Amino acid sequence: MNQLHQQMKNVVESADTERKLILLRNHPDLGARIAMSDHSVQEQAGAGLQALSEVQHSVLSELNQKYTQTFEFPFIIAVKGKSADEIIAAIKNRVHNSYETEFETALREVYLISWYRLEAWMLEHMEEER
Repeated sequence: MNQLHQQMKNVVESADTERKLILLRNHPDLGARIAMSDHSVQEQAGAGLQALSEVQHSVLSELNQKYTQTFEFPFIIAVKGKSADEIIAAIKNRVHNSYETEFETALREVYLISWYRLEAWMLEHMEEER
């Protein structure tokens, strides 16, 4: 599994900046009340993002908008194991990063998300084989 994930990362890392931006820009906004993949819905629900209060939703929406205006790609964080408050705190901190720092941070978060999804896929399919 480690080798497969590393190969996935290598594909992204070997891409030019524009291709990496396309990858980042295709991520849904956290807490958005839009159609998302089943994986995104499950991950965001696990972090409580599908059950935000109106105030939390408003704060997260404003922060997402500020972040996207600043960096021209959505805020990306692997939400597994994080609460809504931790995610809001992270976006408040990260919106002040330099473009370069945030670009690399967002890619690392994509890698972490892909690891979690690959791990879940492997576990699910290993169970089916038993």
